[in-house]
Amino acid sequence: MKIIALGSKNPSKIRAAEMACKLMFDKYKVVPVEIEKAPIQPLSDEEMIEGAIYRAVNALKKVPEAHYALGLEGGLKKNRYGVFVTGWVAVTDGNIIGLASTVSVQ
Repeated sequence: MKIIALGSKNPSKIRAAEMACKLMFDKYKVVPVEIEKAPIQPLSDEEMIEGAIYRAVNALKKVPEAHYALGLEGGLKKNRYGVFVTGWVAVTDGNIIGLASTVSVQ
């Protein structure tokens, strides 16, 4: 069984992690943990990426037996076309950090 630490106790993020893990693993357990000093409302891609990495790295510290840790961070970004809602995901095994972004919606 794969143990996945999740850097949040937000029900929406837990559901998202569960859905992703169901596609990847036959047997898994998502372990949500509260992350102190996580960003409240990131306002750029850079802040969201930093928040996602912070959540993933600190989730793995709290659940050292985890095979992987996830950090999900949503926020707003502004450009000349308007304000967009988007999100970033960081996944780590303790050695490598992978990143992915969601769609952006105005």
